[in-house]
Amino acid sequence: VERLESEGVIAGADVIGTDQWNGGPITVGGDVGFELYQDFAGLLFKHMFGTVQTTGAGPYTHTFTPGSIDDLSLCIQLGIPPVLGAAVIPVEFLGCKVTEWELACAADEIATLGLTFAARDALYGTRSVTDGVTNTDTSLTSATAAFTQADKGKLVAGTGIVAGTTIASVTNATTVVLSAATTATATGVTVAIGAPLATASYGTKAATPFKFNHAAVTVAGSAVEVTDLTIKGTNGLKTDRRFLGSQLAAKALREGRREFTVELGQEFRDLGAINALKNGTEVAVVASFTAGSLSATITMNCRYDAASPSTDGK
Repeated sequence: VERLESEGVIAGADVIGTDQWNGGPITVGGDVGFELYQDFAGLLFKHMFGTVQTTGAGPYTHTFTPGSIDDLSLCIQLGIPPVLGAAVIPVEFLGCKVTEWELACAADEIATLGLTFAARDALYGTRSVTDGVTNTDTSLTSATAAFTQADKGKLVAGTGIVAGTTIASVTNATTVVLSAATTATATGVTVAIGAPLATASYGTKAATPFKFNHAAVTVAGSAVEVTDLTIKGTNGLKTDRRFLGSQLAAKALREGRREFTVELGQEFRDLGAINALKNGTEVAVVASFTAGSLSATITMNCRYDAASPSTDGK
């Protein structure tokens, strides 16, 4: 959260006053690191690329290709355990879009997948009150809720409140405006404010990662010995679409070309890569990870942009 401070001069005041600053732009985003799992990574790849075609069964084959990601977004929930054994605090990141990603593996290591997200908003915590009042309209009141602007956007749930309703605006500490009208007039309603921490579920291979010994790389159809591999993608999103009337950025949309790169570490054996660089050669690079019947294969059409043999030591 950035702060906007007035440049106005007030006679006799040599420090900024409370009334001279106000809320500025709010930016939400960050990096998430995973091991490259053998299963249940399809949702992540869909949001990295945009288009998926699925065939077969047991196991399925999912083919991901660059496609539109304008209408794709994720809700990501993080549970933060505070000190002293208190209940885990849920944080919801809304409208998350993958701006860039990196898949990497090196000899003697587990393969990893890193994603950078831009999000619309972050909502912290959940609580419950038992004195809610509904009136078959969009108002909700509670003498004990102590509403603040930090509650704007949070889910609310309770008898007479339509599923998926959120807090559209905060009027004061006891009153909010909901995104949908309630269906009953009632007092003493138990109201949950904020999404509760979800219960995680996992498949049998969901936490089993691919490792270096599962990997293989071919260049121009020939197998090559690789010490390390890094594949990167950038989705060309404009993440700072800001307009009058809101501190939050609008949905991130494409503004530029996507870019994909692959970096391979190899022993220096011949001038093949140097000559390919000078000649502007395009080659197919295929990186694959295979463990039993499960596999991940990345197929790329590449142009040599760098080749630099080096030596160190005696």
